[in-house]
Parts: sequence; structure tokens; C-alpha cells
Amino acid sequence: MIENNSFIIEKKGKKVTIVFFALFLFGYLGFGQKQWIVSPTELYTAYDTNKKAIGVLLRGAVVEVLSTEQSLWTKVKVDNGMIGFVDSAFIRKALNASDHYLLSPSPIIENDGHYGSPHLFVQVASLRIRELPSPDAKIVSYFTMGEVAAVDFYPYDPNAWVNVDKGFIQQKYLGARPKLENLYHQFDTISLANRNGRKKIAERLVEFAWNSSGSKVPALERFLSVAEELGDKKKIGYAKLQIQIAKGLTQTLDYKELEAIGKSEETYIKINGIQFPNYTEVTYSEMLEVLGEPIKIIEGEDDCCYSGNQSYCYDHAEFVVDKQKNLAEIVWIGFKGKGNVFVINGTPIDKNTTEEEFVNLASRWVYYNGKYPNKYDLPFFDYYNIITRCAFS
Repeated sequence: MIENNSFIIEKKGKKVTIVFFALFLFGYLGFGQKQWIVSPTELYTAYDTNKKAIGVLLRGAVVEVLSTEQSLWTKVKVDNGMIGFVDSAFIRKALNASDHYLLSPSPIIENDGHYGSPHLFVQVASLRIRELPSPDAKIVSYFTMGEVAAVDFYPYDPNAWVNVDKGFIQQKYLGARPKLENLYHQFDTISLANRNGRKKIAERLVEFAWNSSGSKVPALERFLSVAEELGDKKKIGYAKLQIQIAKGLTQTLDYKELEAIGKSEETYIKINGIQFPNYTEVTYSEMLEVLGEPIKIIEGEDDCCYSGNQSYCYDHAEFVVDKQKNLAEIVWIGFKGKGNVFVINGTPIDKNTTEEEFVNLASRWVYYNGKYPNKYDLPFFDYYNIITRCAFS
């Protein structure tokens, strides 16, 4: 059934983040200050003849300056908490386009068509990202097989932790981009008796297939075979649904056809049983007439995606309101609300719609990525300027 009995209509505007590098006009390195690495350089355990390299800092890495040693070496703390020494010539108070720098050394990858900055690829399925560099730290997110992980500092110890912006993972789970054909070969040569081995590679296959171009069906069929061997009904259902979605994606309607669906009189929204032809906004007065006063009003900052800056929150809906324009823009509408229905091309989607039914109806309308199961994007206007998300359990 529909998870939380809700679908979401979102507006997405273009957001530009501009990072200004601070320029300090001091003639010395301030201890405790954050400084930048101008070109790849190794981090050492010491600054004398007994020094040992323990990792490599890449251009753009930020380090905390702890002290200087004979002006040639600087003691620093890097982004995973490790402390060591770097050649002072590679530290700057700011980065500039005119800087002379070398490319990142192997195994670090740059500008490969997948990501421009220094990075590596995740080598396992459903890799936990930890809040802190510890196996006991809180899990804050996950990486999927073959996903890009941006890297500023690469420790040489496979068991050391790498800061991947969202949190930390161990270095041993990073490497070159996997090859789908190698995974297929690996799976196909594993003995049928080795169910755990087949399951592990099947999971990697499915995740990496969704992170790759081309058909997802061969990977999903292998995953289904493992689920059937294990008698796992939940995974069998998941695999069959994913195969159905993947096949539908090969027949997705083109832009003009999708746009026509979005503008059709047969595509509309019902709130409390009242039909509205525009499923992205209603008038402020209509919202109050249909739903009454909100249970909560949140004052927000101006957002380029919305006209107003007040959020009106109801049990099963949320709007951003601009009273001067008599406008209430829909943030989300919950199916659980009485009489709430989203009708697409004449087909109603409501709290009684199962995910299987939705996929049967809409697989040619949606954009879908298996990395985000249960999330379906309907690009009816200008591709993703408006997104309808239906989440099913």
C-alpha cells in the first residue's frame, strides 16, 4: 500500500551555491586555522629521515594547521582526524585558478565522465556511512555499489577511515569503477550450492545496474533467481516488481507525450473530494474553503521555488501561501485525507492503490532509479520542474 498514504508534488528551482574562498592578508600560518592543499602531497608520520607516508592529500583538501617545524614542514590534522606532517610548500591560505598543481596520483580518479573532482567508486552493496570514523558510530546514510565517493584525503591503510562528505567509510571499500560484465561473470561462475556468495554478488549486480546505463533486467533476473532459491517472498516480490519497472522504462513516452498528459483535462487533483484542474496550486481562498484553518503556520525564508514564505500545515497537506496574490502552492497532499485523489490521464491514484497497480498503470510515464526504491518521478512539466513522488510500502 502507499507508504504514509501520501504522494508529494514538489517544485524544484535552480539553486546555485557559490563558495567564496577567504583571503587572508597575513604573512604567517595561523595555528588552528583551516588551510588548503594546493597540489597533491603525502602526509607523513614525521618530518625527519624516519618519516613514513600514511596517505595522500589532494588538491582542495582542507587541513587544520597545528604547528610548523623548521618552516619546511607543517603539522596538520586532516578530515578523518589523522595527524601528520606535510611539506609547507603545498599549503595555501586560498586556492586560485592560476595555481600550478599536479593531477591526483593513482588510485585516485579525476575527470572520468562520472565526476570531475578527485574520487573513487564504492565496491560493495549497501555500504554504511558512519557519522564518525568508528565502526560503532551512528549510521547516517548508505552508498550503493559503484556509486561515486568524493575524496580529499586518501589514507594508505585499508582499514583507515575516509571522509566522504556525508560521513565516513573505510578505505578498503573504495576502488576503480566496477565493470558490469565482470560482475555477471563472477555471479555466473559461483556454485549453486554457495547461496551466500550468489546473494552477495546479486545484490551488487542490482545496485550497480541502477548506477549504470543499459538494461537492468539481466541483473534483476539473477537477483530473482537467488531470492527464489532462498524462498524469500519479500525479495521475490521486490525483484518481480523491479523487473516490471525496468521493462517499462525501455518504453517511456517521449517529452511531448508526457507534456500532453500533464496538460490534459484528465490530469487533476482532488482535495476533500473537490476537483482542482491545477495540481500544483490553488487559490488561498479555495484552500481555506476546502480545508479550513491550518493546524500550524510556519514562517519561512524566501524560496525561489515558491511565491510566498508562509507554510500552512494540515493533517494531510501542506501549502506555501502568498496572501497578496491569493495563492496557495501545493507542497504535498496525503492520500490518507478524505477524498484526496491524484488523477493522471484519467487514472485515479488514491489510498487504495497498490504499488503493483501503480506500476502497471504508470511504468511508461515515470522516471525511476532503483537507488531510490518506491520513488517515482512524473516529469509532466519541463522535466522535473514539478515532481510527483508516490511512495509505496
